[in-house]
Amino acid sequence: MSTNGLTTADLGPQRQAQQRRYASGPVPVKYRDDAGNAWSGRGLKPKWLSAAIAGGKRLEDFAV
Repeated sequence: MSTNGLTTADLGPQRQAQQRRYASGPVPVKYRDDAGNAWSGRGLKPKWLSAAIAGGKRLEDFAV
């Protein structure tokens, strides 16, 4: 794009809306354990949380 002198404004409003949607910034933490491990609730469950749940704890036990 830079070699042709184009900007994101040249791509139209739909492309700009996509960029704003994905560039939302950091996601707040929803789950945390006593060791300081944290998870936002997005993506796969981290290993520390999966191990704790397998050990008998509930997901709600880690809610912030």
